[in-house]
Amino acid sequence: STLEALDAAYSLTGRKNSELRFKWVVMCMRCGYTPQSIIDDVVNFATTQGRMKFTRPLYRELVLVAPDLAVSTFEAHKNVYHPICKKMVKADLDKATSGATSGGGGGGGGLSSSQAGARQRLDMMATHAMSYEQIIDDCLRPHQQEGGVDDGNSDGYVWRYMR
Repeated sequence: STLEALDAAYSLTGRKNSELRFKWVVMCMRCGYTPQSIIDDVVNFATTQGRMKFTRPLYRELVLVAPDLAVSTFEAHKNVYHPICKKMVKADLDKATSGATSGGGGGGGGLSSSQAGARQRLDMMATHAMSYEQIIDDCLRPHQQEGGVDDGNSDGYVWRYMR
């Protein structure tokens, strides 16, 4: 897949730069690319730093991909987080898991419409030879307006150190 090729070319999984790491794992989960290495990186990232800027969106994405893992990870680490972060993430997980149990969505079989749309955009961009920077930014841009990622002008910093 395109994401596998990006990861192979630029070693994106496991990067230490938080901004880049966050964009990478969120894009992977939204596109339905969730090998164990990505899931492990998400769990490690969510549990080794405490910034709500990253923690809350990571749990929001993880609960869509692996609800049981998201809940168990949060329960195991909830006392590490700031009380406000803990409260917000718990509310997000409760909302997501209560909706999942009442709706009956098949438990990770296919891609959601959001994931399918993201994968379609990614494949289209790859065929038009866009750079990996443009691909990652374009996949995340629609979600930034929904209250997700808001990292200001950090892209220049992130990409300058990737090269």
